[in-house]
Amino acid sequence: MLPALIGRMVGLDAFSQVYTNPLLSSRIYNPQTFSPLGMEIIRTTTSLADIVRRNVPESSVGFVGLTRQGWTRA
Repeated sequence: MLPALIGRMVGLDAFSQVYTNPLLSSRIYNPQTFSPLGMEIIRTTTSLADIVRRNVPESSVGFVGLTRQGWTRA
């Protein structure tokens, strides 16, 4: 899918974010930090499309994804 160098760069970036992202810290990301509604929104968000649809007027949202529309793994 990706050339080896790009794959490594993406992987490094993704995993470095896991360790530096404050939302992944147990002192910051916990039920005392977010309201019950906020925790439910975080728990039920499963895609980029969920975030976009919550923040953009529905009439202006078409396909939202990180692949081409209709793409399937062969």
